[in-house]
Amino acid sequence: ETRQHLQRPRRQPRRQPRHSLAADPISGSARIFGANFVAEVVADPPWAIPGRPVILTLTLRNVSDRDLADLKARADLPSAIRIQEATSQSGVVTVQKQIISVNFPALTVDASTSVTVKNTITPNAPT
Repeated sequence: ETRQHLQRPRRQPRRQPRHSLAADPISGSARIFGANFVAEVVADPPWAIPGRPVILTLTLRNVSDRDLADLKARADLPSAIRIQEATSQSGVVTVQKQIISVNFPALTVDASTSVTVKNTITPNAPT
């Protein structure tokens, strides 16, 4: 009669919980296609750990055959994200609580523009 000894599985080290900030957890990006533009949001790093910084970049690109004027973008961020700074080289950015609004006066054919938002994931963010 042979006895088999069951081995206990090795304990894996605990990993910090991570949160997906975008539609694609591999690249950390999401894309929205409109009739006249493509909007892409990229998170850096693509996964965020509570208490750590994350930068979101929204890029708008004019894919139409004409110049666009008076573009508006808005992002409502969850309360687990603490907005520290939002900037754009070509747009006017306003932040009210968790809402970021941007007005771009113009975007020529094939041109792109972006908004950079520096954030911190709150230490008590849900996992």
